[in-house]
Amino acid sequence: MCKYVCFSVLCITFVIVFFSTWDIITGKSQIPKVHMDVALTQFTLSPTNNTLYYNLQANITFRNPYSKVGIKFYKTNFYLMYQGQRLGTKRIPDAFYLTHKKEKSIVNVVLGGQKELELINGDERFFYASDTKNGFYNINLKLRLKMKYEAMRVPTGIHAHQIMCHDFEVPLSSESNVSSVRFDITGCSCKIA
Repeated sequence: MCKYVCFSVLCITFVIVFFSTWDIITGKSQIPKVHMDVALTQFTLSPTNNTLYYNLQANITFRNPYSKVGIKFYKTNFYLMYQGQRLGTKRIPDAFYLTHKKEKSIVNVVLGGQKELELINGDERFFYASDTKNGFYNINLKLRLKMKYEAMRVPTGIHAHQIMCHDFEVPLSSESNVSSVRFDITGCSCKIA
């Protein structure tokens, strides 16, 4: 009698775990909810050469969309691009775990430095002057995420997601006028690799 009860409990547990993780098993997993607060504190193109000096600060918040599945992030890379050219890359160094429906905020990811822009067709200076005149710079942001899902302490394989946010108009912030722009990934394209 005890054998049948234990077997029944084991079968029911397996069925519950199987159906609660069906989307992940079949590759139809949801990507985490991502929100970015972005402030551009420096964005200057040198008048004498093609060097662009930049400083971007981002506050990224991740939220787990699942109620019964945890997500462990292993590798997260953040990219800043302007006019089709990558300006900088920042790897978020620490792995972190999102429990069920909880948030984890990565505070103050800073990308700063200088980059020699390649003048492919000469339009880069024109676009920079136009953006400066408008008070907004059209930048592209990309997040590459590598993560594992975990249901009832059983991990899946590593899943890769890419979030690309095109042509965001970010104003230049000064020390006296710190403004940030909030982006949700609903305005971005998401790709599951």
